[in-house]
Amino acid sequence: MPRALNRRHFLQKAGSTAALAAASGPLLAGCHSSKNKNTAESNTKVKVPTYTPYGAVRADLAGNPAGLQDAYLRYPANAKKAVASPPGKGGDFTPMTLIYGAVPPGPGSNKYWQELNKRLGVNLKLNVVPDADYDNKFAAVVAGGDLPDTILIRNNPAHLPQLLSAKAQNLTEFLSGDAVKDYPFLANLPTDSWRSTIYDGGIYGLPIPRAAIGNALFVRTDIIKARGLDPDPKSFADFRTLCKGLIDKKKNRWAAANPWGILTFVQEMLKAPNGWKEDGGKFTSAIETDETRRAIDAITQIAKDGSFHPDAFAVGTTGTTKVKQWMYSGAVSVDQDGFKAWSTDVWATSKPLQANINAIVAPGYDGGPGSHYSGSGVFAITALKKASKERTKEVLSICNWLAAPFGTDEYLFLKYGIKGTDYTLKDTDPILNTLGASETSVPIKYIVDGPDILYSPGQEALARAEYAYQQKAIPVLIKNPTVGLFSDTNSSKGAELTKTLTDLQTQIFQGRKKLSDWDDAVKAWRTGGGDTIRKEYQESFAKAN
Repeated sequence: MPRALNRRHFLQKAGSTAALAAASGPLLAGCHSSKNKNTAESNTKVKVPTYTPYGAVRADLAGNPAGLQDAYLRYPANAKKAVASPPGKGGDFTPMTLIYGAVPPGPGSNKYWQELNKRLGVNLKLNVVPDADYDNKFAAVVAGGDLPDTILIRNNPAHLPQLLSAKAQNLTEFLSGDAVKDYPFLANLPTDSWRSTIYDGGIYGLPIPRAAIGNALFVRTDIIKARGLDPDPKSFADFRTLCKGLIDKKKNRWAAANPWGILTFVQEMLKAPNGWKEDGGKFTSAIETDETRRAIDAITQIAKDGSFHPDAFAVGTTGTTKVKQWMYSGAVSVDQDGFKAWSTDVWATSKPLQANINAIVAPGYDGGPGSHYSGSGVFAITALKKASKERTKEVLSICNWLAAPFGTDEYLFLKYGIKGTDYTLKDTDPILNTLGASETSVPIKYIVDGPDILYSPGQEALARAEYAYQQKAIPVLIKNPTVGLFSDTNSSKGAELTKTLTDLQTQIFQGRKKLSDWDDAVKAWRTGGGDTIRKEYQESFAKAN
Protein backbone atom coordinates (compact mmCIF):
# COMPACT_ATOMS: atom_id res chain seq x y z
CA MET A 1 0.00 0.00 0.00
CA PRO A 2 2.31 2.77 -1.19
CA ARG A 3 -0.32 5.45 -0.66
CA ALA A 4 -1.79 5.23 2.83
CA LEU A 5 -5.57 5.05 2.54
CA ASN A 6 -5.79 6.87 -0.77
CA ARG A 7 -9.35 6.20 -1.93
CA ARG A 8 -8.73 6.58 -5.64
CA HIS A 9 -5.76 4.25 -5.57
CA PHE A 10 -7.51 1.49 -3.68
CA LEU A 11 -10.92 1.61 -5.33
CA GLN A 12 -9.37 1.57 -8.79
CA LYS A 13 -7.24 -1.36 -7.69
CA ALA A 14 -10.20 -3.25 -6.21
CA GLY A 15 -11.80 -3.86 -9.60
CA SER A 16 -8.53 -4.76 -11.26
CA THR A 17 -7.60 -7.18 -8.48
CA ALA A 18 -10.72 -9.23 -9.13
CA ALA A 19 -9.92 -9.51 -12.83
CA LEU A 20 -6.29 -10.38 -12.23
CA ALA A 21 -7.11 -12.94 -9.57
CA ALA A 22 -9.57 -14.57 -11.93
CA ALA A 23 -6.90 -14.77 -14.61
CA SER A 24 -4.34 -16.53 -12.46
CA GLY A 25 -6.43 -19.67 -12.09
CA PRO A 26 -6.66 -20.54 -15.82
CA LEU A 27 -3.04 -19.57 -16.35
CA LEU A 28 -1.69 -21.84 -13.62
CA ALA A 29 -3.99 -24.75 -14.38
CA GLY A 30 -1.94 -27.58 -15.83
CA CYS A 31 1.39 -25.88 -15.11
CA HIS A 32 3.95 -27.51 -12.90
CA SER A 33 4.31 -25.71 -9.59
CA SER A 34 7.54 -23.80 -9.13
CA LYS A 35 10.40 -25.41 -7.25
CA ASN A 36 10.70 -22.49 -4.88
CA LYS A 37 8.20 -20.65 -2.77
CA ASN A 38 8.20 -16.88 -2.93
CA THR A 39 9.82 -16.12 0.38
CA ALA A 40 12.15 -13.37 1.37
CA GLU A 41 14.61 -16.13 2.31
CA SER A 42 14.88 -17.41 -1.27
CA ASN A 43 14.66 -13.94 -2.78
CA THR A 44 17.51 -12.51 -0.72
CA LYS A 45 19.80 -15.15 -2.23
CA VAL A 46 19.32 -13.48 -5.61
CA LYS A 47 22.07 -11.03 -6.47
CA VAL A 48 20.51 -7.74 -7.48
CA PRO A 49 21.94 -6.44 -10.78
CA THR A 50 25.17 -4.57 -10.09
CA TYR A 51 24.46 -0.86 -10.31
CA THR A 52 26.84 0.68 -12.84
CA PRO A 53 26.15 4.37 -13.56
CA TYR A 54 26.39 5.12 -17.25
CA GLY A 55 27.41 8.74 -16.78
CA ALA A 56 26.56 10.12 -20.22
CA VAL A 57 26.60 13.68 -18.85
CA ARG A 58 27.06 15.32 -15.48
CA ALA A 59 23.93 16.68 -13.80
CA ASP A 60 23.63 20.46 -13.45
CA LEU A 61 22.09 19.89 -10.01
CA ALA A 62 23.32 16.63 -8.55
CA GLY A 63 21.06 14.14 -6.82
CA ASN A 64 22.00 11.78 -4.01
CA PRO A 65 21.47 8.14 -2.96
CA ALA A 66 18.73 9.20 -0.52
CA GLY A 67 16.41 9.84 -3.45
CA LEU A 68 17.10 13.41 -4.58
CA GLN A 69 16.97 13.29 -8.38
CA ASP A 70 19.58 14.60 -10.79
CA ALA A 71 18.39 17.78 -12.50
CA TYR A 72 19.41 18.96 -15.95
CA LEU A 73 18.83 22.53 -17.09
CA ARG A 74 19.41 21.95 -20.82
CA TYR A 75 20.10 19.11 -23.21
CA PRO A 76 23.78 18.67 -24.05
CA ALA A 77 24.83 19.74 -27.53
CA ASN A 78 25.98 17.11 -30.00
CA ALA A 79 24.57 14.11 -28.15
CA LYS A 80 26.36 10.98 -29.33
CA LYS A 81 25.08 7.52 -30.14
CA ALA A 82 25.84 5.04 -27.37
CA VAL A 83 24.86 1.86 -29.25
CA ALA A 84 26.76 1.09 -32.45
CA SER A 85 24.14 -1.01 -34.25
CA PRO A 86 20.45 -1.94 -33.97
CA PRO A 87 19.84 -4.48 -31.20
CA GLY A 88 17.16 -6.45 -33.06
CA LYS A 89 17.59 -9.05 -35.80
CA GLY A 90 14.84 -7.90 -38.15
CA GLY A 91 11.89 -9.92 -36.86
CA ASP A 92 8.72 -8.97 -35.03
CA PHE A 93 8.81 -7.54 -31.50
CA THR A 94 5.41 -7.79 -29.76
CA PRO A 95 5.19 -5.89 -26.45
CA MET A 96 1.88 -5.33 -24.66
CA THR A 97 1.54 -2.21 -22.58
CA LEU A 98 -0.88 0.55 -21.64
CA ILE A 99 -1.43 4.13 -22.67
CA TYR A 100 -2.98 7.21 -21.08
CA GLY A 101 -4.85 9.41 -23.50
CA ALA A 102 -5.22 9.00 -27.26
CA VAL A 103 -3.64 6.11 -29.14
CA PRO A 104 -0.86 7.47 -31.41
CA PRO A 105 -0.84 7.14 -35.21
CA GLY A 106 0.19 3.65 -36.33
CA PRO A 107 3.44 2.81 -38.14
CA GLY A 108 1.92 3.34 -41.58
CA SER A 109 1.50 7.09 -40.98
CA ASN A 110 3.95 7.70 -38.13
CA LYS A 111 7.49 8.63 -39.21
CA TYR A 112 8.71 8.35 -35.63
CA TRP A 113 7.46 4.75 -35.39
CA GLN A 114 9.05 3.94 -38.76
CA GLU A 115 12.40 5.35 -37.62
CA LEU A 116 12.07 3.55 -34.29
CA ASN A 117 11.75 0.25 -36.18
CA LYS A 118 14.93 1.04 -38.10
CA ARG A 119 16.91 1.99 -35.01
CA LEU A 120 15.70 -1.06 -33.07
CA GLY A 121 16.11 -3.43 -36.03
CA VAL A 122 12.62 -4.89 -35.52
CA ASN A 123 9.06 -4.76 -36.75
CA LEU A 124 7.46 -3.27 -33.64
CA LYS A 125 3.96 -4.73 -33.28
CA LEU A 126 2.93 -2.89 -30.15
CA ASN A 127 -0.30 -3.94 -28.46
CA VAL A 128 -1.48 -0.63 -27.00
CA VAL A 129 -4.27 -0.91 -24.43
CA PRO A 130 -6.05 2.10 -22.83
CA ASP A 131 -5.33 2.35 -19.12
CA ALA A 132 -8.98 1.83 -18.12
CA ASP A 133 -9.10 -1.47 -20.05
CA TYR A 134 -5.63 -2.76 -19.28
CA ASP A 135 -6.29 -5.06 -16.33
CA ASN A 136 -9.16 -6.84 -18.08
CA LYS A 137 -7.06 -7.21 -21.23
CA PHE A 138 -4.15 -8.51 -19.16
CA ALA A 139 -6.43 -11.07 -17.55
CA ALA A 140 -7.64 -12.29 -20.94
CA VAL A 141 -4.15 -12.53 -22.44
CA VAL A 142 -2.75 -14.33 -19.40
CA ALA A 143 -5.67 -16.76 -19.32
CA GLY A 144 -5.11 -17.52 -23.01
CA GLY A 145 -1.55 -18.55 -22.23
CA ASP A 146 0.07 -17.16 -25.41
CA LEU A 147 2.01 -14.21 -24.04
CA PRO A 148 3.56 -11.43 -26.13
CA ASP A 149 7.34 -10.87 -26.10
CA THR A 150 6.94 -8.52 -23.13
CA ILE A 151 3.97 -7.70 -20.93
CA LEU A 152 3.48 -4.94 -18.37
CA ILE A 153 2.53 -6.16 -14.88
CA ARG A 154 1.04 -3.80 -12.32
CA ASN A 155 -1.12 -3.95 -9.19
CA ASN A 156 0.54 -7.14 -7.86
CA PRO A 157 -2.00 -9.70 -9.16
CA ALA A 158 -2.84 -12.61 -6.90
CA HIS A 159 -0.42 -15.56 -7.02
CA LEU A 160 2.08 -13.36 -8.85
CA PRO A 161 5.16 -15.48 -7.97
CA GLN A 162 3.52 -18.63 -9.36
CA LEU A 163 2.25 -16.74 -12.41
CA LEU A 164 5.73 -15.45 -13.22
CA SER A 165 7.39 -18.83 -12.63
CA ALA A 166 4.85 -20.56 -14.88
CA LYS A 167 5.02 -18.26 -17.90
CA ALA A 168 7.68 -15.56 -17.61
CA GLN A 169 11.36 -15.91 -18.41
CA ASN A 170 13.66 -16.22 -15.41
CA LEU A 171 16.25 -13.53 -16.11
CA THR A 172 18.62 -14.30 -13.24
CA GLU A 173 21.43 -15.76 -15.35
CA PHE A 174 21.26 -12.79 -17.72
CA LEU A 175 21.00 -9.92 -15.20
CA SER A 176 22.06 -11.02 -11.71
CA GLY A 177 25.17 -9.38 -10.28
CA ASP A 178 27.77 -8.43 -12.90
CA ALA A 179 25.90 -10.28 -15.67
CA VAL A 180 23.81 -7.15 -16.19
CA LYS A 181 26.90 -5.33 -17.47
CA ASP A 182 26.23 -6.91 -20.87
CA TYR A 183 23.30 -4.48 -20.92
CA PRO A 184 24.85 -1.18 -19.75
CA PHE A 185 21.63 0.86 -19.85
CA LEU A 186 19.84 -1.73 -17.70
CA ALA A 187 22.83 -1.73 -15.34
CA ASN A 188 22.26 2.02 -15.01
CA LEU A 189 18.80 1.51 -13.45
CA PRO A 190 18.62 2.21 -9.68
CA THR A 191 19.21 -0.76 -7.37
CA ASP A 192 15.99 -0.19 -5.41
CA SER A 193 13.89 -0.43 -8.57
CA TRP A 194 15.09 -4.00 -9.18
CA ARG A 195 13.71 -5.24 -5.84
CA SER A 196 10.20 -5.21 -7.31
CA THR A 197 11.27 -7.73 -9.99
CA ILE A 198 12.49 -10.48 -7.66
CA TYR A 199 10.04 -13.32 -7.05
CA ASP A 200 10.24 -17.06 -6.53
CA GLY A 201 14.00 -16.92 -6.03
CA GLY A 202 14.74 -15.20 -9.36
CA ILE A 203 14.63 -12.00 -11.40
CA TYR A 204 11.41 -12.10 -13.40
CA GLY A 205 11.15 -8.71 -15.00
CA LEU A 206 12.54 -5.29 -15.82
CA PRO A 207 11.65 -2.25 -13.69
CA ILE A 208 10.17 0.98 -14.99
CA PRO A 209 11.88 3.33 -12.50
CA ARG A 210 10.21 6.18 -10.71
CA ALA A 211 11.48 8.75 -8.25
CA ALA A 212 11.44 8.07 -4.52
CA ILE A 213 9.38 11.20 -4.06
CA GLY A 214 5.99 9.59 -4.84
CA ASN A 215 3.12 12.13 -4.77
CA ALA A 216 3.06 15.86 -4.07
CA LEU A 217 0.51 18.41 -2.90
CA PHE A 218 0.19 21.12 -5.55
CA VAL A 219 -1.12 24.63 -4.84
CA ARG A 220 -2.21 27.57 -6.99
CA THR A 221 0.11 30.21 -5.58
CA ASP A 222 -1.40 32.99 -7.71
CA ILE A 223 -4.91 32.53 -6.30
CA ILE A 224 -3.63 31.98 -2.76
CA LYS A 225 -1.55 35.16 -2.77
CA ALA A 226 -4.33 37.17 -4.43
CA ARG A 227 -6.52 36.36 -1.43
CA GLY A 228 -3.79 37.43 1.00
CA LEU A 229 -3.16 33.88 2.23
CA ASP A 230 0.05 32.01 3.05
CA PRO A 231 0.89 29.37 0.38
CA ASP A 232 3.28 27.61 2.77
CA PRO A 233 1.33 26.61 5.93
CA LYS A 234 3.37 25.77 9.04
CA SER A 235 0.79 23.57 10.85
CA PHE A 236 -2.61 21.95 10.39
CA ALA A 237 -4.25 25.04 11.84
CA ASP A 238 -2.53 27.15 9.17
CA PHE A 239 -3.57 24.68 6.47
CA ARG A 240 -7.19 24.72 7.62
CA THR A 241 -7.13 28.53 7.60
CA LEU A 242 -5.71 28.44 4.07
CA CYS A 243 -8.48 26.11 2.90
CA LYS A 244 -11.24 28.23 4.47
CA GLY A 245 -9.74 31.37 2.97
CA LEU A 246 -9.93 29.94 -0.54
CA ILE A 247 -13.73 29.60 -0.48
CA ASP A 248 -15.27 32.11 -2.87
CA LYS A 249 -18.73 30.91 -3.83
CA LYS A 250 -19.42 33.93 -6.05
CA LYS A 251 -16.50 32.85 -8.27
CA ASN A 252 -17.23 29.12 -7.83
CA ARG A 253 -13.95 28.56 -6.04
CA TRP A 254 -13.10 26.15 -3.23
CA ALA A 255 -9.93 24.79 -1.68
CA ALA A 256 -9.79 21.16 -2.85
CA ALA A 257 -11.73 18.36 -4.51
CA ASN A 258 -9.82 15.24 -3.43
CA PRO A 259 -10.53 14.60 0.26
CA TRP A 260 -8.45 11.40 0.23
CA GLY A 261 -5.40 13.18 -1.15
CA ILE A 262 -5.76 15.78 1.59
CA LEU A 263 -6.14 12.93 4.09
CA THR A 264 -2.74 11.62 3.03
CA PHE A 265 -1.26 15.10 3.43
CA VAL A 266 -2.59 15.34 6.99
CA GLN A 267 -1.29 11.84 7.75
CA GLU A 268 2.11 13.11 6.63
CA MET A 269 1.70 16.04 9.04
CA LEU A 270 1.10 13.52 11.82
CA LYS A 271 3.92 11.22 10.64
CA ALA A 272 1.58 8.26 10.33
CA PRO A 273 3.10 5.12 8.78
CA ASN A 274 3.42 5.03 5.02
CA GLY A 275 1.10 2.05 4.57
CA TRP A 276 2.84 -0.01 7.26
CA LYS A 277 5.31 0.48 10.10
CA GLU A 278 7.97 -2.06 11.07
CA ASP A 279 9.40 -2.11 14.58
CA GLY A 280 11.54 -5.04 15.71
CA GLY A 281 9.96 -7.28 13.09
CA LYS A 282 6.42 -6.39 14.13
CA PHE A 283 4.20 -4.72 11.53
CA THR A 284 1.48 -2.16 12.19
CA SER A 285 -0.83 -0.89 9.46
CA ALA A 286 -1.47 2.83 9.15
CA ILE A 287 -5.13 1.85 9.34
CA GLU A 288 -4.71 0.89 12.99
CA THR A 289 -2.91 4.00 14.21
CA ASP A 290 -4.17 6.92 16.23
CA GLU A 291 -2.51 9.22 13.69
CA THR A 292 -4.84 7.99 10.94
CA ARG A 293 -7.85 8.35 13.22
CA ARG A 294 -6.82 11.95 13.96
CA ALA A 295 -6.30 12.62 10.27
CA ILE A 296 -9.82 11.39 9.46
CA ASP A 297 -11.18 13.75 12.11
CA ALA A 298 -9.16 16.60 10.62
CA ILE A 299 -10.64 16.02 7.15
CA THR A 300 -14.09 16.01 8.72
CA GLN A 301 -13.36 19.49 10.10
CA ILE A 302 -12.24 20.73 6.68
CA ALA A 303 -15.39 19.28 5.14
CA LYS A 304 -17.57 21.03 7.75
CA ASP A 305 -15.87 24.30 6.84
CA GLY A 306 -17.18 23.85 3.29
CA SER A 307 -13.68 23.86 1.84
CA PHE A 308 -14.25 20.95 -0.56
CA HIS A 309 -15.75 21.47 -4.01
CA PRO A 310 -19.52 20.68 -3.91
CA ASP A 311 -18.96 17.80 -6.37
CA ALA A 312 -15.86 16.43 -4.67
CA PHE A 313 -17.58 13.30 -3.38
CA ALA A 314 -19.72 12.89 -6.48
CA VAL A 315 -16.75 12.59 -8.85
CA GLY A 316 -15.27 9.95 -6.54
CA THR A 317 -12.68 7.57 -7.93
CA THR A 318 -13.32 8.50 -11.56
CA GLY A 319 -12.78 12.20 -11.03
CA THR A 320 -9.02 12.49 -11.50
CA THR A 321 -9.27 14.24 -14.87
CA LYS A 322 -12.11 16.44 -13.65
CA VAL A 323 -10.13 17.53 -10.59
CA LYS A 324 -7.17 18.43 -12.79
CA GLN A 325 -9.47 20.61 -14.88
CA TRP A 326 -10.79 22.30 -11.75
CA MET A 327 -7.24 22.93 -10.60
CA TYR A 328 -6.24 24.49 -13.90
CA SER A 329 -9.40 26.63 -14.12
CA GLY A 330 -9.01 27.88 -10.54
CA ALA A 331 -12.14 26.17 -9.21
CA VAL A 332 -9.85 24.51 -6.67
CA SER A 333 -6.38 25.55 -5.59
CA VAL A 334 -5.04 22.52 -3.70
CA ASP A 335 -4.67 19.00 -5.10
CA GLN A 336 -2.53 15.93 -4.53
CA ASP A 337 -1.13 14.26 -7.64
CA GLY A 338 1.85 12.23 -8.75
CA PHE A 339 5.05 14.26 -8.60
CA LYS A 340 5.63 13.69 -12.31
CA ALA A 341 2.38 15.55 -13.07
CA TRP A 342 4.29 18.75 -12.32
CA SER A 343 6.13 18.47 -15.63
CA THR A 344 3.86 16.24 -17.72
CA ASP A 345 0.51 17.87 -16.89
CA VAL A 346 0.92 21.31 -15.34
CA TRP A 347 3.66 22.64 -17.55
CA ALA A 348 2.26 21.06 -20.67
CA THR A 349 -1.23 22.49 -20.11
CA SER A 350 -0.85 26.26 -19.98
CA LYS A 351 2.09 28.64 -19.88
CA PRO A 352 0.33 31.03 -17.47
CA LEU A 353 0.08 28.16 -14.97
CA GLN A 354 3.76 27.38 -15.08
CA ALA A 355 4.78 30.11 -12.65
CA ASN A 356 1.61 29.83 -10.59
CA ILE A 357 1.58 26.20 -9.44
CA ASN A 358 3.97 25.01 -6.77
CA ALA A 359 4.22 22.00 -4.47
CA ILE A 360 4.43 22.04 -0.67
CA VAL A 361 5.81 19.57 1.85
CA ALA A 362 3.60 18.70 4.82
CA PRO A 363 4.50 20.65 7.99
CA GLY A 364 4.20 19.09 11.42
CA TYR A 365 0.58 18.95 12.60
CA ASP A 366 1.36 21.34 15.48
CA GLY A 367 4.35 22.97 13.81
CA GLY A 368 7.91 21.97 13.08
CA PRO A 369 8.82 19.39 10.43
CA GLY A 370 6.29 16.94 9.07
CA SER A 371 7.02 14.02 6.78
CA HIS A 372 6.64 12.88 3.19
CA TYR A 373 5.66 9.42 1.93
CA SER A 374 8.05 7.82 -0.52
CA GLY A 375 6.81 5.90 -3.53
CA SER A 376 7.67 2.31 -4.40
CA GLY A 377 10.47 3.30 -6.79
CA VAL A 378 8.74 1.79 -9.84
CA PHE A 379 5.74 2.48 -12.04
CA ALA A 380 5.38 -1.24 -12.84
CA ILE A 381 7.52 -4.13 -14.07
CA THR A 382 7.76 -5.74 -17.49
CA ALA A 383 8.02 -9.52 -17.79
CA LEU A 384 9.52 -11.34 -20.77
CA LYS A 385 7.90 -14.34 -22.42
CA LYS A 386 9.71 -17.65 -21.92
CA ALA A 387 11.96 -18.14 -24.92
CA SER A 388 15.26 -19.58 -26.08
CA LYS A 389 18.47 -18.17 -24.66
CA GLU A 390 19.25 -16.48 -27.97
CA ARG A 391 15.81 -14.86 -28.20
CA THR A 392 15.91 -13.73 -24.57
CA LYS A 393 19.25 -12.02 -25.17
CA GLU A 394 17.82 -10.26 -28.23
CA VAL A 395 14.77 -9.00 -26.34
CA LEU A 396 16.98 -7.85 -23.47
CA SER A 397 19.20 -5.98 -25.95
CA ILE A 398 16.11 -4.25 -27.39
CA CYS A 399 14.94 -3.32 -23.88
CA ASN A 400 18.45 -2.13 -23.04
CA TRP A 401 18.24 0.29 -26.00
CA LEU A 402 14.84 1.52 -24.81
CA ALA A 403 16.36 2.29 -21.38
CA ALA A 404 18.86 4.78 -22.84
CA PRO A 405 19.81 7.47 -20.30
CA PHE A 406 19.56 11.23 -20.55
CA GLY A 407 22.33 12.81 -22.61
CA THR A 408 22.56 10.10 -25.28
CA ASP A 409 21.40 10.40 -28.87
CA GLU A 410 19.14 7.39 -28.22
CA TYR A 411 17.34 9.20 -25.38
CA LEU A 412 16.98 12.33 -27.52
CA PHE A 413 15.30 10.31 -30.24
CA LEU A 414 13.15 8.19 -27.89
CA LYS A 415 11.64 11.20 -26.12
CA TYR A 416 11.54 13.81 -28.90
CA GLY A 417 11.64 12.01 -32.23
CA ILE A 418 13.12 13.27 -35.48
CA LYS A 419 14.74 16.69 -35.65
CA GLY A 420 12.90 18.97 -38.07
CA THR A 421 9.89 16.67 -38.19
CA ASP A 422 8.90 16.20 -34.56
CA TYR A 423 10.94 18.90 -32.84
CA THR A 424 13.06 21.98 -33.34
CA LEU A 425 15.92 23.19 -31.20
CA LYS A 426 15.71 26.14 -28.84
CA ASP A 427 19.40 26.63 -28.13
CA THR A 428 20.21 22.97 -27.39
CA ASP A 429 16.76 21.97 -26.07
CA PRO A 430 14.39 19.89 -28.22
CA ILE A 431 10.94 21.48 -28.36
CA LEU A 432 8.18 19.18 -29.61
CA ASN A 433 5.76 20.49 -32.22
CA THR A 434 2.14 19.36 -32.55
CA LEU A 435 3.03 16.49 -34.88
CA GLY A 436 5.86 15.40 -32.60
CA ALA A 437 3.63 15.38 -29.53
CA SER A 438 1.29 13.01 -31.36
CA GLU A 439 3.89 10.77 -32.99
CA THR A 440 6.14 10.33 -29.98
CA SER A 441 3.21 9.34 -27.75
CA VAL A 442 3.93 5.73 -28.74
CA PRO A 443 4.07 4.33 -25.17
CA ILE A 444 7.44 2.60 -25.32
CA LYS A 445 8.30 4.19 -21.95
CA TYR A 446 5.84 1.70 -20.46
CA ILE A 447 7.95 -1.20 -21.72
CA VAL A 448 11.10 -0.05 -19.96
CA ASP A 449 12.62 3.36 -19.34
CA GLY A 450 15.83 4.97 -18.22
CA PRO A 451 16.35 6.43 -14.74
CA ASP A 452 13.83 9.10 -13.79
CA ILE A 453 15.43 12.57 -13.88
CA LEU A 454 14.39 16.22 -13.67
CA TYR A 455 14.40 17.83 -17.11
CA SER A 456 11.88 19.73 -19.21
CA PRO A 457 13.11 21.25 -22.50
CA GLY A 458 13.38 25.02 -22.34
CA GLN A 459 12.03 25.09 -18.79
CA GLU A 460 15.01 25.65 -16.52
CA ALA A 461 12.79 27.23 -13.86
CA LEU A 462 10.75 24.04 -13.60
CA ALA A 463 13.77 21.82 -13.03
CA ARG A 464 15.01 24.19 -10.35
CA ALA A 465 11.58 24.29 -8.63
CA GLU A 466 11.25 20.49 -8.67
CA TYR A 467 14.77 20.09 -7.31
CA ALA A 468 14.14 22.63 -4.53
CA TYR A 469 10.95 20.78 -3.54
CA GLN A 470 12.79 17.47 -3.37
CA GLN A 471 15.51 19.05 -1.23
CA LYS A 472 12.78 19.71 1.36
CA ALA A 473 10.91 16.41 1.00
CA ILE A 474 13.72 13.84 0.77
CA PRO A 475 15.15 14.46 4.29
CA VAL A 476 11.73 13.72 5.86
CA LEU A 477 10.81 10.69 3.73
CA ILE A 478 8.93 7.83 5.36
CA LYS A 479 9.35 4.59 3.45
CA ASN A 480 6.90 1.71 3.26
CA PRO A 481 8.67 -1.33 4.80
CA THR A 482 6.59 -3.78 2.76
CA VAL A 483 8.15 -2.70 -0.56
CA GLY A 484 9.97 -5.79 -1.83
CA LEU A 485 7.84 -8.12 0.33
CA PHE A 486 4.84 -10.03 -0.99
CA SER A 487 1.56 -10.90 0.73
CA ASP A 488 -0.75 -13.06 -1.34
CA THR A 489 -3.67 -12.13 0.89
CA ASN A 490 -2.99 -8.45 0.30
CA SER A 491 -2.91 -9.02 -3.47
CA SER A 492 -6.18 -10.95 -3.48
CA LYS A 493 -8.13 -9.20 -0.70
CA GLY A 494 -6.31 -6.03 0.31
CA ALA A 495 -8.05 -3.62 -2.06
CA GLU A 496 -11.47 -5.04 -1.25
CA LEU A 497 -10.82 -4.74 2.48
CA THR A 498 -9.65 -1.17 2.11
CA LYS A 499 -12.63 -0.23 -0.08
CA THR A 500 -14.89 -0.89 2.90
CA LEU A 501 -12.80 1.47 5.01
CA THR A 502 -12.62 4.23 2.43
CA ASP A 503 -16.39 4.05 1.90
CA LEU A 504 -16.76 4.59 5.64
CA GLN A 505 -14.35 7.53 5.47
CA THR A 506 -16.65 9.15 2.93
CA GLN A 507 -19.59 8.81 5.30
CA ILE A 508 -17.59 10.19 8.23
CA PHE A 509 -16.34 13.14 6.18
CA GLN A 510 -19.91 13.96 5.19
CA GLY A 511 -21.26 13.61 8.74
CA ARG A 512 -23.36 10.53 7.98
CA LYS A 513 -21.26 8.34 10.30
CA LYS A 514 -19.34 9.07 13.50
CA LEU A 515 -15.61 8.88 14.05
CA SER A 516 -16.27 6.16 16.65
CA ASP A 517 -17.55 3.93 13.81
CA TRP A 518 -13.99 3.82 12.51
CA ASP A 519 -12.86 1.73 15.51
CA ASP A 520 -15.31 -1.07 14.75
CA ALA A 521 -14.37 -0.97 11.07
CA VAL A 522 -10.68 -1.40 11.91
CA LYS A 523 -11.54 -4.46 14.03
CA ALA A 524 -13.49 -5.90 11.09
CA TRP A 525 -10.56 -5.21 8.79
CA ARG A 526 -8.25 -7.13 11.09
CA THR A 527 -10.47 -10.20 11.39
CA GLY A 528 -11.43 -10.07 7.71
CA GLY A 529 -7.85 -10.45 6.49
CA GLY A 530 -5.76 -7.60 7.86
CA ASP A 531 -4.14 -9.78 10.53
CA THR A 532 -3.32 -12.40 7.91
CA ILE A 533 -1.68 -9.78 5.72
CA ARG A 534 0.34 -8.64 8.75
CA LYS A 535 1.41 -12.23 9.49
CA GLU A 536 2.57 -12.81 5.91
CA TYR A 537 4.60 -9.61 5.87
CA GLN A 538 6.17 -10.41 9.26
CA GLU A 539 7.11 -13.94 8.19
CA SER A 540 8.61 -12.67 4.95
CA PHE A 541 10.51 -9.94 6.78
CA ALA A 542 11.85 -12.38 9.41
CA LYS A 543 13.29 -14.73 6.78
CA ALA A 544 15.02 -11.83 5.09
CA ASN A 545 16.62 -10.62 8.30
